[in-house]
Amino acid sequence: MNRFITISKNTEGGRTLIPINSILDIWEDREDNGVRLVAVRTNQGVYWVSETLDELLAQLNGTSSPKVTLATITKLVSAFLAWPLPASVRSDDCVTMCGYPHRTGTNLLTAGEAKRMLEYLFAQLES
Repeated sequence: MNRFITISKNTEGGRTLIPINSILDIWEDREDNGVRLVAVRTNQGVYWVSETLDELLAQLNGTSSPKVTLATITKLVSAFLAWPLPASVRSDDCVTMCGYPHRTGTNLLTAGEAKRMLEYLFAQLES
């Protein structure tokens, strides 16, 4: 079954259906004057659209509103990168060797450390 999203091309006006399986990338850029521009790259080219990233994500999720907005994801990524690593963190063979058997998750954090990191991340959503 072919699913589509509907976009409004900024340059041409009107609505266009794009097959979801042709979408290669979606990103947001900001002009010098602060205006946000959203682009959808497909195997047919790049379309600058009038929809917001959250509106496009909602269409991709098949919902009227996204379950997790791009703003939420961005805030969590920033918080994750700012979280101070515990002193016990050390890399091991699983992390440093490509093709290591059963390479999943992380061996960098203990379960307790991972729990504290997630608590920190979700606390950032409330601030």
